[in-house]
Amino acid sequence: MEMKGLIRGLIYCGLWYGSILAGFFFIACPLLPLLLLSPPAFRKCGDLLFSCWELYPT
Repeated sequence: MEMKGLIRGLIYCGLWYGSILAGFFFIACPLLPLLLLSPPAFRKCGDLLFSCWELYPT
């Protein structure tokens, strides 16, 4: 029974961490070309998107 709980916990942590990475890449990857073209615009757009992403769960 204890091993089953450990496996469930590891799966839960893996899925949780995977969702964090997927959300980050979904937001950050489309902005990467903007980083090369205009770093200040990248910073402004990135700050706006990440602040909206952090407010989403609340």
